[in-house]
Amino acid sequence: YRIDGPHVARDHVRVGQRLPLAQGSAGKVILAFLGAEGAEYDEIRRNHYSITQGDRDADAISLSTPIYGSSWSVTGSISIIAHASRTTRERIRTHADYIIRLGNQLSVALGGKHVVRKLMA
Repeated sequence: YRIDGPHVARDHVRVGQRLPLAQGSAGKVILAFLGAEGAEYDEIRRNHYSITQGDRDADAISLSTPIYGSSWSVTGSISIIAHASRTTRERIRTHADYIIRLGNQLSVALGGKHVVRKLMA
């Protein structure tokens, strides 16, 4: 599901379009919680979210968190995306707790685990 913003310029991924998982926050968060190794993935697991900028599009910045299914394994991710020309990494990071809460709600609804993470004050 997608909610488009009010601006004419939008980031768009076609339904069914295949992209490398290591390109963008949605795929990176999935890889991290499937056990990918490396400092970048360790940080994603610590924070429970991923922020990327310019991985797929030079003007795109995104924030993603994992969604767990009934087997308590990662089955997907939920993301928000914005144009880097209209925001900053720091500003999008302020939405991390919100996106993690949504990921938790979706995970529980799908029979997955509830993520325990201290949310920012």
